[in-house]
Amino acid sequence: MPLIVLKGLRGGVGTTSTTIALARQFNQQNKEVLIIDNCTENILSFYFPEQQKNLPLSQALLKETPIEESIFYYRPHYQILPFGLVNMKDNLLLQLSFSAKQSLSHFLTTFIQLHPNTIILMDLQHTQDTLFTPWIEKADVFLTMVIAESNCHIRLNQHTFIENEYVLINQFRATSQIHQDFYQFWQATSFPLCPVILHQDEASLEACASRLPLYDYRANCMLVEEISQLTQWCFSLFERKEGQP
Repeated sequence: MPLIVLKGLRGGVGTTSTTIALARQFNQQNKEVLIIDNCTENILSFYFPEQQKNLPLSQALLKETPIEESIFYYRPHYQILPFGLVNMKDNLLLQLSFSAKQSLSHFLTTFIQLHPNTIILMDLQHTQDTLFTPWIEKADVFLTMVIAESNCHIRLNQHTFIENEYVLINQFRATSQIHQDFYQFWQATSFPLCPVILHQDEASLEACASRLPLYDYRANCMLVEEISQLTQWCFSLFERKEGQP
């Protein structure tokens, strides 16, 4: 069971849109995918307005209903498990709830056993979380999303990296001198940079406005090609891990 975790180093770096695009690219390559979300602002659901009316993950955990009933299909072999809109009180209850952690862990363990070939992508918010933290270290690939700017630079220098964690640069502008400067500086550091860079592309903003995954909005744009390169790089890491004794 390949597990990919994507988490923004800060908010607004494009983690959700990248997760959706990456999952869609795996799906296009005939892979089963499941996106699991933990954004309390319910950003993931915005992209899928035709989703079924079942309870989102957060409400399933609060009401102790079966989590698998919250999954819906965007298209064949492309499944979505949105977190749902959550207020601060309910989010605090979830973070402190032992039963919620136990239910989520049981669901994920069972799902992995039943669907061993499904690629799971976790779209995690940048704030502290206790529900999904245990799964970060189990990730085959942990992508920390950044933009080449000073805010992310400061945070990277205070960040502790774990095994299988890579820095994925998003919204890169080749014509921006500051983007170029930060990228070149990061290359000279010990930061584990992902070899694929995602450039800024108007198609990504247009896809969001159209409430569609990038591939379904414009399959021939530059960013889709870069996302395709990212999937191939992930496949190479999966194969490397499978080959380990």
